[in-house]
Amino acid sequence: MQVEGLLGLPCFSTAYIGKLSRTTVLLGAILWLYGSVASAQLFPTFINGNFTIGNASGVSPYALWDTFFLSSNPTASKTIYLDYRGFHSVNNRWGHNIVFDPFSLDGDVNNFSDDELIQIQRQFQNIAEDFLPFDVNVTTINPGIEKIRRTSAGDTEYGIRSLNTQPKGGFGNGIGGVAYINGFNYISATQNDSPAFSFNKGSNNGAMTNSHEVGHTLGLGHDGVDAAQYHPGVGSGATGWGPIMGAPFGKNLTQWSNGDYANSTNTQDDLSIITKAANGFGFRADDFGSTLFTASSLTHDNGVVNHWGIVERNTDLDFFSFTATAGLLNLQIDPFKGTPNLDILASLYNSAGVLLFSSNPLEDVNAPINFMLTQAGDYFLSIDGVGKPGVYSNYGSLGFYNIMGSFSAVPEPSSLVFLGVMGVATALVRRRNRS
Repeated sequence: MQVEGLLGLPCFSTAYIGKLSRTTVLLGAILWLYGSVASAQLFPTFINGNFTIGNASGVSPYALWDTFFLSSNPTASKTIYLDYRGFHSVNNRWGHNIVFDPFSLDGDVNNFSDDELIQIQRQFQNIAEDFLPFDVNVTTINPGIEKIRRTSAGDTEYGIRSLNTQPKGGFGNGIGGVAYINGFNYISATQNDSPAFSFNKGSNNGAMTNSHEVGHTLGLGHDGVDAAQYHPGVGSGATGWGPIMGAPFGKNLTQWSNGDYANSTNTQDDLSIITKAANGFGFRADDFGSTLFTASSLTHDNGVVNHWGIVERNTDLDFFSFTATAGLLNLQIDPFKGTPNLDILASLYNSAGVLLFSSNPLEDVNAPINFMLTQAGDYFLSIDGVGKPGVYSNYGSLGFYNIMGSFSAVPEPSSLVFLGVMGVATALVRRRNRS
């Protein structure tokens, strides 16, 4: 058996406001206290099975009382359980008997502060982004042990517990996290599940530690560079990059890697290993058409666009069609705004498939389009994941994107409804959004 860990970081703690019991289900109301906290991020999530894109105007992505009811893909048979509630680790491969405390930033292990709940939600989003291309469910809902441990080769519902806690009893001292290689698919008819451990804190660094340790359980080793066991990342700003299986703390863009960067120490094909048969899951089904001929309709309301999607594979293109009159096309295509995996190339085509405009800022991962359409007609928009020359390839450029903006839509035709009354026809003209 092989155990792998991650370097430790200082625990990042912030002031907290209000408390919630860690040991009870969150049924009571929690006050939303708005302060000097970064705005929340949009991300596709299910709350107790109900879909939401989140709330970008609040300090938390979701209502605080929903923190332990979040899932990314609830119909999947494989589970990554983000456990922040504390866990008795016993009768498993770790060979210890320790009651690990719940996740804490302030030392109070009996209550969750609002700040802790917000960080848990943000960690959930960042981790779910890392695993969004795959048919696996990242969740804060306790699924029960039988949906985590694998009891036989015929057991089709299993996964891994990623335990967010603090070192205890000498276990975890001086490290950021630890996990068993291939622990995700380990079979035992008698043992309890053997968690991956995440001791690092922080919305971004704590989340990356979870994904890194879960990566070990799926069969991945460390991504290093030159003589360093852990790649520390490279660059800064939006395109500051690093491999998830390294230690790119503080970098904006983190991705699965195949070691195709300069001076790599590991050429594992992360995507193939994650989706290997033993792990029991593959990629999600493609959500939108991949060519001009199979393009999906771009969702809009009279030209106002708010549409999201997922780049599931590095061979995936998402194509959308829309009909516009002459006028300004103004679109903002953004990846997930936490720690994204996707660097976007957006391309605009006319009805003949001729490229009119493309957007992929060298020092950013979004793709703004501001283009004057000179004539009415059918148009196509494609979304692709790309790399940055000399820094990272398109290999791990996958994940969530959101399209927002506007164009001059073709007015819907008026419909004439003739009502005969005593031989007299009355015309009723109806127009959409008529004032």
